[in-house]
Formats: sequence, C-alpha cells, structure tokens
Amino acid sequence: MIIDMKYHIASLVAVFLALAMGILIGTTFLGNDAIIRQLEIRADSLAKDLGALGQENKELKVKAAGIEKSTRDYQEFGRSVLPQLVYNRLVGKQVALVETGNYGFNQDVIKSLQLAGGKIQSTTTILDGFDLSDQARKQQVINYLNLKESKTEDVMAALARLVAQGVVVGDNLATLNYLEQQKIIKKSGEYGVPINTIIIIGGSKDDSSAMVQVVDIPMIKYFLDKGMGVYGVEHRDVPRSYTKEYQQFKVTTVDNIETVPGQVALIWAMQGKPGNYGVKETAKELLPR
Repeated sequence: MIIDMKYHIASLVAVFLALAMGILIGTTFLGNDAIIRQLEIRADSLAKDLGALGQENKELKVKAAGIEKSTRDYQEFGRSVLPQLVYNRLVGKQVALVETGNYGFNQDVIKSLQLAGGKIQSTTTILDGFDLSDQARKQQVINYLNLKESKTEDVMAALARLVAQGVVVGDNLATLNYLEQQKIIKKSGEYGVPINTIIIIGGSKDDSSAMVQVVDIPMIKYFLDKGMGVYGVEHRDVPRSYTKEYQQFKVTTVDNIETVPGQVALIWAMQGKPGNYGVKETAKELLPR
C-alpha cells in the first residue's frame, strides 16, 4: 500500500510541475489573467492534496512498522511455547520425509518433529520433478532400470514407485544410489529400517499440475497400500498447492508447515487427530480441536 502511495505522490508531483509550466507559459505568451488564475487555484489544490497524501503516507509507515513488530512478537511467542505444545507427543513414530516440491524445506519442521520424540529415519528429495526432458538421459535410465515404460510421464511414475519402495522397504538401495548419482534424487539417513509414518512435502514452484499426478500420487498410493500413515504438507506461499489432490486420498494435510501453527497441527494430527489444517481454502481448521 505504501508503494502505491509513492507512485500516487509522484504522479501528483508531475501534474503539479506541469501546471507550473503552464503558468509560466501563460504568463509569458498568453497574458490572460483569468487562465493564469485558474491554473494557480488548481496548483494550490494539488499542493494541498500532495501534503495530505504525504501525511497519510507517514501514518501508514508507522502502522506498518507496528504490524511488523507485532508479527515478530507473535512469532517469538510461538517459538517459545512450541516445545510445551509438542514435547514427546510422537514417541514411537519412525518417520520418513519425502520432498517432491524441491523448493527448500524448512529445517524447523525436522527440529519440531524431533522435539516431539519422532525419529527421522530418512529424507528423500525428488530433484526437479524427475526431469527427463533430455531424451538420451531418459533412455539411459530406462535401460539401466529395465523399465517397460517409454512415455516420459509413465517413466516418471515408475521412478516414483521405485523411490517409494526404497523408502519403505529399502530392498532396492542400488536403484536409489543410481538415481542419486544421476542427480535425479537426493537422499540421506537410513533405508531399510522400520518406519510407520511418511511425510510428503509437496507444492510446486510453477502452476503445472502434471508433477503431482505422476510423482506424488503414485507415491501416496504405494505408501497407503503398505499401511503407512501418510501426511501431506507444504509451505503457505507455494505458487501451486497440492493439498486438494492429496485430500482425494483421505490424507491429512497441513498447508502452512513453515509456521509454528502448522508444525503443531502436523504433530497433533500424527498423534491421532487427522484432518485438513492450515490457512488456505482447502483447510478446514487451523489446528486440531
């Protein structure tokens, strides 16, 4: 709002200068006192408007500064009470994180899960949505993994299932290592160890819906078939939300996971309160009741 006000003021200044030039031209060439008087009146009015807008702009800056301070205070409050809201609520949860959005996962979420007693067994990141736009690279992957699929979307879905299998069962570690060498995924932690909970970090940098259909959905189906507890989360400001697609499979969703309320909602949901939480239109509530 303040930025718009600056442009408004700049426009008024331009008009004011134009009127001043008009007065100068009228005095020099026209000699018409009536025209000059009207220009002077208009100039005075614009000057008053400019002064009022300047004062309003100052007031808006003060209000904005107050809002920023209040926001910082609430954030600090949230960070202070978070430990008391989540401590030891997830003891016994063996968690695997799968990041499909590749937009930079907030590390505070991992700290909150660990504070709640959850054990993070592995973290797997799908890099660039299984980018197989290079045909030679795609064929190399198909040949190495002996895939029957050839269409790009089908190959991506097959890779999604293979990664999901590696996360849950861990019997194809060689496949995961190959995909990591090809910079198709990034992984850390232990694979092949017991897990009972999957957290998928979704959302996309662009408006395309193709990725969620060929990457996230095949993985969700595999995890659910294996009896895993599946939770779909994303950042509040992702350009393309995946929560609607996740919810079609009755998966608990949290759409503001980078915030303290989002982390509390996830941990309480994992404790046995499924639902759709957050701040977007696909959310039913901010927090579990």
